[in-house]
Amino acid sequence: MRTKKTAILTLMATTALTSFAQMADTVVIDKPQQVIITQRADSIDIRVAGKEGNPDYRYQQTARLDTDGESVTTTAETRHSALGWDFSLVEGRTGTSMLEMTVSPRIEFGFLIPVGVPSDMSTHFFKSSEASISLLGLHFYAPRGKWWFGLDWGVDMQTLALGSDRRFTADGEGHVSLEPYPTGASDGDSRLLMVSNVMSLNFNHSIGKRSYLSLAAEWQTSGDLWNHCRCGYTDADGKSVVQRYDVRLRKNTMRFKLAWGFSRNGCLYARFAPWSPFRKGGGPQFSVLSFGLGVGF
Repeated sequence: MRTKKTAILTLMATTALTSFAQMADTVVIDKPQQVIITQRADSIDIRVAGKEGNPDYRYQQTARLDTDGESVTTTAETRHSALGWDFSLVEGRTGTSMLEMTVSPRIEFGFLIPVGVPSDMSTHFFKSSEASISLLGLHFYAPRGKWWFGLDWGVDMQTLALGSDRRFTADGEGHVSLEPYPTGASDGDSRLLMVSNVMSLNFNHSIGKRSYLSLAAEWQTSGDLWNHCRCGYTDADGKSVVQRYDVRLRKNTMRFKLAWGFSRNGCLYARFAPWSPFRKGGGPQFSVLSFGLGVGF
């Protein structure tokens, strides 16, 4: 019995470092960073952590031994965040390719720069920001892990702050306009809040052991529940005035994103929305450029 187990252990350790062949299915592991072999009374477990070009690569193979010394083998291959928050809901593997659905939160924070704004519209850069979180992802990893496609869903919130000379107002139909503050008013602060669902289709390519480039087309859908503009100021009598208006944004729009991942969990990004958040006749027309930092968990 012990001789049979030793032979199986030697065979599995050798093939884990190069390739694992079972029937017509072959998995090739190029230059694994760490191989852990655990032998128990009724099973032998091999785990590979990291490989060339993908330090977050994970592969596990378990051989269970029956009373006659023969083995029944099952395999599983996963890629996980180094922080361990994400987990697969659905996972399928063909050769060295893999399709998986994951819950892998990613948070982004950045600043907005309106482009092509009307002549009477000025914005406050440090008060104009965006924050977003991606929650669900469907990812296809190509052989050898050099590139992958992703389809991700999340929620995005943008705040656009005006300069002190104009304020946002809206009529009963949610059409937004720019107007001066009342005579004698001071301490003006006017902002537009935009909340939307975002579906992102992205293409990613590794450019090093820990870095990658990502190009994405994002489909943005806005509702009427959270979107509004707000204006606050002190009037000529010294009384504080706060006004809030519901607004109607463009229901569906497209924007584009370029990101450089300097690690598996961090990236710098630039995003461009060529169409105004308002429909024609529904508010000022301008494009939006943003840039910032993303962190995955």
